[in-house]
Amino acid sequence: MNPGGTPEEIGAGRSSVGSRHAAAVIAAVAVAGLALRLYLLAGPSHLGGIAEYDDAVYFGTSLLMSHGLWPYRNFVMVQPPGLPTLMLPLAFLAHATGTRAMLEATRIVTCLVSALNIGLVGYLLRRLSIGSILAGTGFMAVYPSSVLTSQTLLLEPYLNLFVLLALAVLLEEGSLARVWWRFLGAGVLLGMAGAVKTWAIMPTVVVAVVVGLASRRRLLLLAVGIAAGFALLAGPFFLTDPQAFVREVVLDQFVRGGIRTPFGLRVGYLTGFAVSPVSGNPWAAATVGALALGALTYPFVRVRTGLSQSERIVLGSLALVLVSMFVAPEFFYHYAAFVAPFVALGWGHALVRLRAIPRDGHRVPRAALVPVSIGAMALASMVHLEGSRVGLVDPSVAVRRVVPAGACVVTDTAEITILSDRFFSSSPGCPRIVDAFGTALDYSGSVPPADITTAPRRLEQFWIRSFSRANYVVLSANNAARIPWTPLVLGYLRGHFHLVSETGVSVFVRNSG
Repeated sequence: MNPGGTPEEIGAGRSSVGSRHAAAVIAAVAVAGLALRLYLLAGPSHLGGIAEYDDAVYFGTSLLMSHGLWPYRNFVMVQPPGLPTLMLPLAFLAHATGTRAMLEATRIVTCLVSALNIGLVGYLLRRLSIGSILAGTGFMAVYPSSVLTSQTLLLEPYLNLFVLLALAVLLEEGSLARVWWRFLGAGVLLGMAGAVKTWAIMPTVVVAVVVGLASRRRLLLLAVGIAAGFALLAGPFFLTDPQAFVREVVLDQFVRGGIRTPFGLRVGYLTGFAVSPVSGNPWAAATVGALALGALTYPFVRVRTGLSQSERIVLGSLALVLVSMFVAPEFFYHYAAFVAPFVALGWGHALVRLRAIPRDGHRVPRAALVPVSIGAMALASMVHLEGSRVGLVDPSVAVRRVVPAGACVVTDTAEITILSDRFFSSSPGCPRIVDAFGTALDYSGSVPPADITTAPRRLEQFWIRSFSRANYVVLSANNAARIPWTPLVLGYLRGHFHLVSETGVSVFVRNSG
């Protein structure tokens, strides 16, 4: 016979923890998680090297905004404006310190945000048990995608931050809050999450369903808050150019093409074993994924007490997010980081139910479950970390040696000019390009440049026009995935520029005369 009551009551009755002890455990795991992230960031050139493509898109957008230029209206940016808006203080500081120092600062800030997310998971599990807190926070601390995604300015850590803050405001002891303003506040935070990345719609829908089943009035407050939160970060950009905003943020992303990411690689990243043989074997990957999902859901099936409102939100969000990970044509390692908080919270609640399983002939080795699970994830994380601590390319020395400050530079990745303190140009009419890939999507009907055999003339002319206004062209090793090198575009570059440096990046200087 299963014990009655909600999982929160089961946890409180059988393994109650003092608030001080819970806070100490949460703080300790969060600090350990931060140390793990800073360890990776301290790798060769990781703080000041080319770590990603997307980070320069977001911070480059912030830098242009600090000069009074607007995304969607003055230049292409195919993501919501939330994260660049949040980074505006650092962008303004870059005018005094240099752009390199502030991009490095964004990487440190992102590590801190990732560690804060560990603490928020612990806060949401604080009334269950020490084991639940350790399960949730421990998972968040060592989950490979969460660690790797914290290394530079990417969307997922900030998306997780606003979603977790919303849940912290909305929930009280596993149930919806009693006071009205919490629904409004949670809605604002969910709306801000949506302005960071549109994926926030998945937990938002689940929260709305749970709240709507409890109270239509509370659902209205939540909806008002969502609209206000989204308008706070995205409203001004939408009003400036509604057509471009919808096209770039919604349509370009929704219909973008590309090669579909293999199933096995997706499961490899989601389970934390992407570098193992599992990632290349769909059947092995499916087996690992099924075992992991089965271990998480088993306690909910075995202990058939009604799901609390907190559990409904967590499990419903996890289901929607997992489905989206396999529906999207393309999949990148940092996508898996959005799964982490829901798995972590799910483990915390599952552990309470696991403790309630009767000690019969089918007894589960409960005491070993948490350390074994977290230990396996930690091992996977260590493999990822050691494989990721290879030296990154730092283009600053090569670029600074050739390109003077204030020169007009065109590049396929803004990270090169940001790290070299050559992002700002004093030349009138210098092209403002922070997202070459996004520009190709927008100009060519959402077909990635790598798939273009004959570039649309509009896109071709865009690059010829951009090169014609530049004195320097700096290209990364991945430029072919962002610039369509048609005969006309390639001919213009070769006819008007000459290569002067090829140390990590290729630097071209305009021909004299």
